[in-house]
Parts: sequence; structure tokens; C-alpha cells
Amino acid sequence: MDTNATEAEGRARVLALLWDRLDAAGLKPPPRVTGETWAATRRKLTAELAHLDSENLDTLVQNVLDAATGPKRDRSPKYLTIRNYGLGLQQRPLRQARIITSWLASKEGPQAEAGGYLVELFRFVRKHQRPVLPYDMRQIRKVADENARALQRYRERAAAGKISAQERAWCEAYQRDATEARQIIEEGKARRDAA
Repeated sequence: MDTNATEAEGRARVLALLWDRLDAAGLKPPPRVTGETWAATRRKLTAELAHLDSENLDTLVQNVLDAATGPKRDRSPKYLTIRNYGLGLQQRPLRQARIITSWLASKEGPQAEAGGYLVELFRFVRKHQRPVLPYDMRQIRKVADENARALQRYRERAAAGKISAQERAWCEAYQRDATEARQIIEEGKARRDAA
């Protein structure tokens, strides 16, 4: 399915299942937030929460209503509260986590692939969702060296017919992550070539 169509469907779902219901409940903007500012905030949240499924949007409505402020409890919680509730219910799919795709699609991904630490870089950025610091890079390379030795050992065991189910599962997970990381690199290269 087209990514733009999927995003449009997600935004429509957020409008119908979150904002329409909160409006029907009489929820107003947070204190000291103008209508114009709140409209912009809602547009931003709509895009950021478009990955939520219907069930999680139902839960989010209740969370937002429970967190309402003001003497009549009719004032919406602020942007970060709603965003964090939503992400706490359902994290964005990996491909929507911008730090992962931008980091690997940049020059860092091809360098990591050439240096033999692509999977470890991918796993680090996926787990921590932040840029890699120099200390992190040393740790990533250390883990990559350990994983390269383990991968070689498991391949030898597989060739001899002595690999355990756990070792085979580790190799398969490593290969899946390598494939996903390489795909992100290729997509980044295609975008750069098209520009």
C-alpha cells in the first residue's frame, strides 16, 4: 500500500476517533493556549499519532479525558502529555522513527556496513532512538567484533549439523536486522541520487 495513503488513513482515524470525540465531550484547549495555537498543536499530534490503531485511540481518549484540568475538568492536557500517552500505548513502527532512517540513510549507514558494524549500529539506534556518541561507537564496534566471532562460530556449527535452536534463532534475527538496515541504506541512497 502507498505510504501516503496509509498516513492519510491514519490521520483520518485520529481526527474521527480522537479529536471528534474529545470535541463532543466539550474538551477545550489547555489553559493559556490560544485557539490558533491549539489548532496547530492538534495538527501536529494528528500526524504524530497517525500510527495508532482504533483500540489504542479509544484508550487515548479516556486517558486525555482523565487528565483534563481546570475547575470543570474541561481543559485538555498539554501536547507532551497527549503525545506521551499515545506513544506509551503504541510505539511508532520502526520505519516511522526518523532517527533510525535518517541515521542509517546518511553516510553513517554505508560506513557502518563497510566497517562491519551495521547491525550493531542499527540495533543501538533502534533501542536508544538518539544520535550515537563517540563512547557509544566504541561500544558498538566492540559488540560487532563479538557478534562477528559468534556468527562465524554458529555458521561452522550449522555446517557440522550441531547448531542449537537458540543459536539458529540468533543468526536469523541478526540476518533480519542486517536486511532491514541495508534496505534503509538503499532507500537513502535512492533519495540522494534522485535529488
